Amino acid sequence: MWRTLKPEFPSLREWWKNVKLRIRELAVIHGVRRAREKRDLLAALQTRCLVGDTKDVERILREEQRGWGGGTLYDLVKRS
Repeated sequence: MWRTLKPEFPSLREWWKNVKLRIRELAVIHGVRRAREKRDLLAALQTRCLVGDTKDVERILREEQRGWGGGTLYDLVKRS
């Protein structure tokens, strides 16, 4: 896709700078989306655990150990 844009740039260096910028932007967007998905999943699991669906406790603890989300189940339970 980006190869087709080469003729629009005065030099290969300018084209490569543009491609790197676009790749960086795509990587950031992808990272933000994945982080949001993980946060949403963890929040949904925490909510289900707090309303009595205890079968998800093991899964939520596993997800937290992998680094998903900011808070912990303990923090949520402690506040309620």
